[in-house]
Amino acid sequence: MTRKVGWLTFRGWETETSWVDYDPLTISRRWVIIRLAYDDLCKGECSTKSCNVCHNVKKNYGSRVYKCDFVSCPYSRQGFTSKQACKDHRKDHARPWKCSVRACEWAAFGFETKGKRDDHWMRCHQASVADLTNSQLSVSEMDELQPLLFELVITGNVDELQKLLPHCAALLNSADAGAAIQAELLRVAASQGSLAIVRMLQAAGQWLVSDAAAMPIVQAAIKSQDEELVQWIMTKLVEWKTKNHYRHVIAAVIKSDSAEIFRIWEDSIAETTSSLPEYDRPKIQEALVSAVVLNAAKKFPAQEARLLGVWGALARAGTLGKWILGEGLINVAKSSCSITQAKALINLGAFVDYPHEWRSSTSRSSRSSRSRSTALHHAAKKKSAEAADLVKFLLLEGASANVMCRRRMPHMERGALGIHQWLGMTWDELVAWTQEMVEKGKGKEKEEGFMDLDP
Repeated sequence: MTRKVGWLTFRGWETETSWVDYDPLTISRRWVIIRLAYDDLCKGECSTKSCNVCHNVKKNYGSRVYKCDFVSCPYSRQGFTSKQACKDHRKDHARPWKCSVRACEWAAFGFETKGKRDDHWMRCHQASVADLTNSQLSVSEMDELQPLLFELVITGNVDELQKLLPHCAALLNSADAGAAIQAELLRVAASQGSLAIVRMLQAAGQWLVSDAAAMPIVQAAIKSQDEELVQWIMTKLVEWKTKNHYRHVIAAVIKSDSAEIFRIWEDSIAETTSSLPEYDRPKIQEALVSAVVLNAAKKFPAQEARLLGVWGALARAGTLGKWILGEGLINVAKSSCSITQAKALINLGAFVDYPHEWRSSTSRSSRSSRSRSTALHHAAKKKSAEAADLVKFLLLEGASANVMCRRRMPHMERGALGIHQWLGMTWDELVAWTQEMVEKGKGKEKEEGFMDLDP
């Protein structure tokens, strides 16, 4: 018998054969009664500010009023300060992930995480391909195999799937739809967050032939937010040739809005980059400041802050060069128009008039650099309040309003022509005002410098 009251679960304590009945003392039974009564008490959830019950509970039990319901656990006495923290702790006791092999002792005991359960299954129960091929199956028609495969993947039935896979070679290797079926099976398995099934399918043959086929699988794994699966997927990025679509990997990590998923991806950057040939590494660096990543980061402020931290660490390590930072600034103006992102890139060393200013500092004068627009040009093309604010920010950072690109200057762009509706001043007035502010800033810096020189 299981009795549940609030957050407490007392399994079998009220039955005639429970351990309470064999206790020579009555302390344990009284303890249960007290805990049941304690669970019914208000612990600060009520809307009444002057609640005497809340006050007395905290007075007698302290601030850690939420207790674990497992008697042998230290936290049944120590408790937690919040209900959510207590709930998260109880998951360690629940061990909800059971082994699918009924005869296994772990089928009853279970594991704390899906990843541990899958790892146990692969170590202890994964049979050899030869043994499985010799087994007899009742399914013989090819048109019955495909829906059965997907059903087993969706339900997470790893044992039956393992028996069935060796008999599906003709279906999965068919010239017409074999590759598409394989890729979709992997995507579905990844979306379920099943590391065991993904590894089983991936090991069964040459599943992925291009980075385009791999990306839906990688994105589905990240969206599942299964940490063990994502960690394994990150080790396969180079093998699966995802460098040309790496920006979508980063965008998926950001959209997960998970600090742990972001950390797993961040830890994999160095390994992913070092595993690529020297000529391919810039593709990873460019992906970090690509438009799809910038747009995703803008919608998730916490993830954006983490991304800026990655930029800073890589820039200090010399991995993100000034030309990458300059490309990032242009992408900000072309996509997110985020002042937060633009400010971070400039602080890390991006030239505000890249590629023109960068060309001058590196003695490069290629025709492509001269014809490319600066961040100010791109921001001035847009008609929005965010673009107008970015234009003002770039001018205050020293962007030149007189750089000509393809016979056009910033003031000729449509956003610049209507900028008064956003900022309350015309383009010429804005340029004059920002120049005045820049000069005042320089004057203030000089004045502070002279003061530092005084004895």
